[in-house]
Amino acid sequence: MATILTIGCDHTFLFSGGLSSINWDETMTEEKSDKKIHLPVTGMVCDGCVTSVKDALESVAGGVKKADVSLEKKEAEVTYDPAQATKEKLKKAVKNAGYDVRD
Repeated sequence: MATILTIGCDHTFLFSGGLSSINWDETMTEEKSDKKIHLPVTGMVCDGCVTSVKDALESVAGGVKKADVSLEKKEAEVTYDPAQATKEKLKKAVKNAGYDVRD
């Protein structure tokens, strides 16, 4: 017997093992092959900078699944598909937007 679980309005999952087989510690919305990286971004001073960096990262052709940019932390947390994006491509996108990434 299959169980259908709907989380919010965007995510529906079909489980053949029932709800007890779910590992709730896993991020259910990301592919297993996706990677997450923290990029320390320098040069951001306002919310407009945050938007520019986020837009630049999300423009990396098909590779970026999610980009969260924090002005307070001066970093970007990026979830990406390593088959379509690399750390170097992400860094280049940030640099092309006028900011820098510390190594």
